[in-house]
Amino acid sequence: MIGISLGAAGIGGLFVVAAATALGNVAPHEAGIASGVLSTFHEFGASLGAAVVSSVAAASLAAQTVDGYADAFTTAAIAAAVSELIAGAVIPARPR
Repeated sequence: MIGISLGAAGIGGLFVVAAATALGNVAPHEAGIASGVLSTFHEFGASLGAAVVSSVAAASLAAQTVDGYADAFTTAAIAAAVSELIAGAVIPARPR
């Protein structure tokens, strides 16, 4: 319960930083398109993440164990780590 609360508290700040990062270097005439793309990927990421994690967790329902839930959280953690590596490689450094 504490982990979920901390995660939920951090997501609000994360969306603000993601929006500022994504829209910070966009030309004013392209801001609407960039904002739409950002919103689309927020929604797509959330729905895909929920589908994958719940599918992995559902495996435990068939076996009547709780192992699927641990696997689901492990899958989410791996996806987050891979996403972090991709973002680190793709986002250009700020000019000095």
